[in-house]
Amino acid sequence: MDLNKVFTAPYVRELLSLLTSWVAENPNEYLERWQCWEMLDEKTTITYFYADGASRMAISHKSWDFVIKIDHFEYENGGGCAREVEAYQKAKDYGIEEFLLPIAEWIDIGLPNGCLYIQQKADYTWRSKPDEVSRNIERMYRDSEEVPCDLDLPKTPSKFILYIIKYFGEDFVRRVLKWCAECRVNDLHGQNCGFVGEAPKLLDYAGFWD
Repeated sequence: MDLNKVFTAPYVRELLSLLTSWVAENPNEYLERWQCWEMLDEKTTITYFYADGASRMAISHKSWDFVIKIDHFEYENGGGCAREVEAYQKAKDYGIEEFLLPIAEWIDIGLPNGCLYIQQKADYTWRSKPDEVSRNIERMYRDSEEVPCDLDLPKTPSKFILYIIKYFGEDFVRRVLKWCAECRVNDLHGQNCGFVGEAPKLLDYAGFWD
């Protein structure tokens, strides 16, 4: 990912300026999700796209090929951003980083828990894949084809596992399983799996920690 391109993309600096201003006006306070959405709705005429999961928020724009992720600060078990960055670095030790959407850079704006970061955007998730892609995947497998017991990734759609076995090979998936166990990556459901082109990718790999 070209960081120079990221920082000159439309509206990135405006978004970072809004967040930095909020920090300056509210020192040592957590920016909760509702405050973030309210700020974007009230203080800009730009339509950002945002979503949130168990531990983080993701903000993007239709012209971007990346997202900016921020922790949910109201959760005591927060730190999903830090966990995902750590998991990404660990993936390099296992030689599986090409399966993960890459994390480009931390951005320190003075939030109490640390930083935001930039991550590549997927073309679509497993759940939102176009009908044509679904049909092509269906043609790849027999109805009776099953995932080998030793290659069953946590909470992952079985046909996505079969797809990555065919794309990367069984040994690669075994390394993914070892990485999942070490980094506690345990919620690879259909919204956290997706594609860039034909390449299968993990979109969210912070795991869900109780």
